Amino acid sequence: MDIEKDNYGFIEIRDDLINKKIIKKGSKIRFKIDNIILSEFYTGKSYSYNVINVETNESKHLYHSKKQLSEEKYEDVKEKLLSLSIIKEQDNIAIDNSVKNTERDKELIKYIFNIILPKYGFTIRESQIDLSLTMYDAIKNNRIALCEAEVGTGKTFSYLIAAIISRFSGYVTNVLPIVISTSSITLQKAIKEDYIPLISRILKTEGILYRDLSAVIRKGKSHYICDKRLKDCVDSIPYKKDKNEFKILSKLLDVGVDGIDLDRYDEINKYVKSRINVTDKCNNRCPQYQYCRYNRFLKHAKSFNYDIQICNHNYFFADIKKRSDNKSEIIPDYSIVIIDECHKIINAARQIYGMKIEKAKIDRLINSIFKIRFNKGKDYIVKEYAKKLKSRVEWLYSSLLGTIINDEGKETERYRIIIKTSTEKLIRRIIYNINSLIYNLDNNEFKYKDASTRYTINLLLETKEKLHILINNKHITYWMELENIDKNKASICWVPKELNKIIYSHLWMNRIPIILTSGTISERGSFTYFKHKTGIDLVGMPNSQRRAKLQEVSKSSPFNYNENTIMYINDRLPFPNSRDIKYINSITSEIARIIKATHGHAMVLFTSYRTMELVYNRITKLVKKYSMIKMGKGYNNCLNRFKTSKNGVLFAAGAAWEGIDISGDILSSIIIVKLPFAVPDPLSKYEQTCYKDFNEYKDKVILPEMIIKLKQGVGRLIRSETDTGVISILDSRMNVKKDYYSRVINALPKCKVTNDIEDVKKFIQDNKSIEYFK
Repeated sequence: MDIEKDNYGFIEIRDDLINKKIIKKGSKIRFKIDNIILSEFYTGKSYSYNVINVETNESKHLYHSKKQLSEEKYEDVKEKLLSLSIIKEQDNIAIDNSVKNTERDKELIKYIFNIILPKYGFTIRESQIDLSLTMYDAIKNNRIALCEAEVGTGKTFSYLIAAIISRFSGYVTNVLPIVISTSSITLQKAIKEDYIPLISRILKTEGILYRDLSAVIRKGKSHYICDKRLKDCVDSIPYKKDKNEFKILSKLLDVGVDGIDLDRYDEINKYVKSRINVTDKCNNRCPQYQYCRYNRFLKHAKSFNYDIQICNHNYFFADIKKRSDNKSEIIPDYSIVIIDECHKIINAARQIYGMKIEKAKIDRLINSIFKIRFNKGKDYIVKEYAKKLKSRVEWLYSSLLGTIINDEGKETERYRIIIKTSTEKLIRRIIYNINSLIYNLDNNEFKYKDASTRYTINLLLETKEKLHILINNKHITYWMELENIDKNKASICWVPKELNKIIYSHLWMNRIPIILTSGTISERGSFTYFKHKTGIDLVGMPNSQRRAKLQEVSKSSPFNYNENTIMYINDRLPFPNSRDIKYINSITSEIARIIKATHGHAMVLFTSYRTMELVYNRITKLVKKYSMIKMGKGYNNCLNRFKTSKNGVLFAAGAAWEGIDISGDILSSIIIVKLPFAVPDPLSKYEQTCYKDFNEYKDKVILPEMIIKLKQGVGRLIRSETDTGVISILDSRMNVKKDYYSRVINALPKCKVTNDIEDVKKFIQDNKSIEYFK
């Protein structure tokens, strides 16, 4: 084994070990032999040398010396180093002999998919095996892997098997946990309660694992029971008036730590949950803190008791941000990161790294100040400052509302606003008001100073900091979010302009293997759009601190779309415009035609709630044979109603473009009303300035973004090998002579394309059973 002397790559290893608290800040790496490194730390009096196995993170002290180690002594130290047990094969750090090296691990993965899993009823899928091997290779080589796996590939099994074999097979102990981040609560629950127990049981039975793997789902504090608030709530319920609620909540007082997750209790409504959950006020001054079940759960979850930590993207990025800010992490150090549903990490990162000033929250904050009791004289001063603050906040939101620019005339979540000089002056006056309130609240002259008052002070400080950033930071893009153009439901929001570089610096630079997977992250076989958005394209650049090779793989769906699907395109409709009555009437008539041709069994996907409302109101008068179900911004029970309708029609927008999984004949038709181009907003306006002209921006951002969204919508149709159905696209821009046509067609599943509704009728007649038409 040769000695590898200090080089540029050691910086990455050193920083990683410091972050994991394996070596101290200020340590240096002197040399490396395979996966063993020698670290040096100067105490101020002597040099301390430790040996670390970077694969297992095990560390042993080698020696102290008043003199610094010279290169001439490297060979002598090497001999001593090689004698240590840290690099010998031992039961507690080595995988069983049959699967201990990389090649044998790969053979084991193939054996699991080809021999073991079929014994338990699983189908052999070559694309699933190849995907798992790619993921395993990335893990073993500390790489980032972009893995697109279309519906039916079985990506969850692929990454779980790859991660488990690389970390937990045989008798390996003392390893850092795996983190799995997803965007869906349903998937998080399935991974913990279905996938991991099943895989553990199978691999344990087959002698590959020696014990069951453990997993925990990590969520924000509001998902858990607060002991103090629960007790207060139970005590306030009149037993005779609401016996049922009293009994349900009383039982929660006695559940164990595992029972404090409020998501487990569907019988408790949202309002009651908001009265008994953990809030931001939670701190160690609480009288229940020492015995608090949530606190005990948190301590256990943050320890290394679990093999796998499961969370959503926001929680994961919150941990990443805390680490980068040198704050206490909320997830224990980990060895592998798996990001499922990775197409949603951009929005999660915007929420964590961005900021929001909600008017409703400021109003509640001011109202809480009015409730604080002060000594005489002080009360008048504080209340006057609070009144001025309330007045100026009202003025601020009213003035910003007046600057809103929505020249596109389209639905949007983000409205462009202008911060004028007068607005900036107003914000500075608000900051002055807040400082005055903080000064008066933070002294000891008022009667009662408790945890609640301290919380109020912290909220004032937080609001002041946000306002300061808004008027002083030139590296942010800001906008206003509104509900029904109501200033009381308005929020001022912003994100860093170069968020991709921040994500690169905080996440991709880490020397930890990261697997990113989704059913839709490429366009024309390229990951360019996704990589640029997330900053992954900076990995491997000449000035990058992480030069490890980036792996990319895309696995198409194993389903037979050519036989099981037909695509109907109508490009003869008016140009999409929700304010054009002729357009609305035309698409209404066409949607009605398709519904009749497929005998219901349809989901109509809109890009606009306004258009959906207009079409829905008209179509219910034209088609009365089938149940018409309109999904709002919340799913409520719409999906269940659709499933039980047998042949209903679901009208949906927003989140319904992805995440809905309905297999079987109930959903046999997807109607895409309009190509899902994103509505221009302040973020896209800024993004456009980063390209040389609009055409380049359209080619590299607008079209890839639309096509990825379209693929997600179309992906709702075929969910199993036996599903059959119709894809309809009702957009005049899908003319065969237009540029969009070939780009869209090439991105979608290969199947027969028609513009004749009679072909749709024949396809349904040929592929559906008698039961379908009842």
